[in-house]
Amino acid sequence: MHAKKIATVAHHLKEYPYNIVSVVEKIFLNEKVLIFVAIAGQLAYIKREKNMQYCNKSKTESKEGVSMDDKTEFVRMATTQCLKYMSVNEANKVEQILSVLLTKYSLKKETYALSTETVTPNQKLVNTFLAIKKISGLTDKSLKAYNNEIQMMLKAINKPIADIKVNDIRAYLAFEQLNKNVSNSYLDTKLRYLKSFFKTLRIEGYIPNDPAEKITKIKAEKVIRKPFTPIETEKIRDAAGKDLRLKAIIEFLLSTGCRVTEVENANRSDIKDDKLIITGKGNKQRYVYLNAQAKLALEKYENTRSDTNNALFVSKVKIKGEYKRLEKGQIENIIRELGRNIGIENCHPHRFRRTMATDALRAGMPIEQVSLMLGHEELTTTQIYARSDESDVYQAHQKYVR
Repeated sequence: MHAKKIATVAHHLKEYPYNIVSVVEKIFLNEKVLIFVAIAGQLAYIKREKNMQYCNKSKTESKEGVSMDDKTEFVRMATTQCLKYMSVNEANKVEQILSVLLTKYSLKKETYALSTETVTPNQKLVNTFLAIKKISGLTDKSLKAYNNEIQMMLKAINKPIADIKVNDIRAYLAFEQLNKNVSNSYLDTKLRYLKSFFKTLRIEGYIPNDPAEKITKIKAEKVIRKPFTPIETEKIRDAAGKDLRLKAIIEFLLSTGCRVTEVENANRSDIKDDKLIITGKGNKQRYVYLNAQAKLALEKYENTRSDTNNALFVSKVKIKGEYKRLEKGQIENIIRELGRNIGIENCHPHRFRRTMATDALRAGMPIEQVSLMLGHEELTTTQIYARSDESDVYQAHQKYVR
């Protein structure tokens, strides 16, 4: 830690209650300097007025007109800064500590703080929202998607966030659809991001009203996304030929139903006999399982490898002197090229996931178990795979209707 930062921290903290320092010190021990650096910048802009009547705190605050928003803003800003220096779990601890300790204090922002701001008010709210979402467990990929959509909306509407109205959002969505010719499904995803953004800011007290609240879900086109047929599946297996890596990827996808990013991040050391731990969306871990074909294909592929990379799948040639982990885009290209070579349309990794789920449900596997295997948070997501397609209806008609 730079000496200058430590000195700055010490300067700011000496004016503040000793119990904040002591409690943080007890919980974080050698990490406390990181916390001090993170919150020091926020402490510099807050004036402390200790409330001596703690038991009558709410009444006193009401009389003095002290806004709880200042406390909330302080905690959120401090937590946002903490995320630059520590993990989400550690930042969560900081937020909890500050929230408890500040119940004994009244805080008021100094007026000169405004003159030192280098971030626009809109961006400040966006940063706060992203920090809240990160603490709640969203991945960096999801945070990037939220930020991209919010920035596009703010650029188009060009208003302070607190002044945005429902018609502004409707006009923005209409413009996106008319000028960019996007689908209703894509438009609904954009709306979902915006709804989460405004709802969070309203709940946290940063804006008085939620302008997106009255906008209803956009009805998306119901497109039947079919799994591979049994013939297509066997064609794909046969096309892998003597390419043991490709064969292993195919069997792994068909057995586990993993998302392509989960395949990318899978490790050799995670495999325990016929199962392995996968880290899915929201950094949530789950077990996925290997059938006999997948297990055998992986063993054959493993026997061809001489590298020490822990990645389950690696490049065939060395890159900068070593074999590299296969990335999402590379896996997608491999599967798409395979499909083109054998004349199967829409051959991509996610279709293997759909095929595994559909086959499991058709074979009688309970939907709750399929949902756990796929890593779905909501059962309704899994139910998409349970919808009967035309061939199912035809077979049922032949069986039951006389």
